[in-house]
Amino acid sequence: MLRPRVSFLPRWWNDNEGRQYTEYTMSASEFVREDISLSAFVSDISWKHENDITRGQAAGVSMRYYPFKQHWLDVMVRGIQKEGGNTSAAWSAAWRGVYATDLLRANGNYTITYSRDTLETQESIDKGTFADQIYVNSETRILDWGVLETEFFGISRTDGNKSFGATLNPSYIIFDKPQLRVGYLFSAADSDRNPQDYYAPQQYINHMAVVSAGYEIAQGFSLQGMAGYGTARSKDKDWEKVFRYSVGLDWAVTEDWRLRFKYQRLELPTYNMDQFTLGVQYVF
Repeated sequence: MLRPRVSFLPRWWNDNEGRQYTEYTMSASEFVREDISLSAFVSDISWKHENDITRGQAAGVSMRYYPFKQHWLDVMVRGIQKEGGNTSAAWSAAWRGVYATDLLRANGNYTITYSRDTLETQESIDKGTFADQIYVNSETRILDWGVLETEFFGISRTDGNKSFGATLNPSYIIFDKPQLRVGYLFSAADSDRNPQDYYAPQQYINHMAVVSAGYEIAQGFSLQGMAGYGTARSKDKDWEKVFRYSVGLDWAVTEDWRLRFKYQRLELPTYNMDQFTLGVQYVF
């Protein structure tokens, strides 16, 4: 069985509408059986909009269960409490797996997720708005030279606003090591409305050329990155340029310590976002 581990997981994002979200999470996990691992975590959270800030905490537990080889279930439940307010419950369940077929020598992974959680904006947390979300994601390698990534989602919020969307990203593998891929990304999404409390895309269509790369500089130390440039339109906005990129690193510092970092930038016709994630893990 895998050894017990503890992790420190900070996450932060801000956007062009004056919003900011910060979360610092400490977690501990251990396999209690060969097919079951349990985790517990606590988080310190802040939601900010311009000069208005709300603080809170969260605590929860999660489980990973392997009922079949190469297929598993992740379940999470947590309580979220803003300062001076009541505790709200959030949860998620995700079925994940990997597969391989003889047809086109296709192999890859998939995830089906259903969750009920808060929205990560100060206005929404103060109003108690929740979202029921379903996501279906897959990544398939085809004939050793192609990759197809897909995502389909639906969101139903307690304020009555619904969103639906899809993303398709076929790409061609130029090199495997170091990894270099070029491709095309198409995404579309729509919502009933785009309220002031959070961003919800309306009549959004995006075409983008994408390049991604990954390189292992030394054993246990690798860098990843992607960049995309294209054009998009949304409600009340004609075709305009869009841009996104990300950089990340994965460093196995020692046999026990691991460090991960990722920065993402997204620029849409009516919305921009920067996001940082960090992961520090120690294995006993």
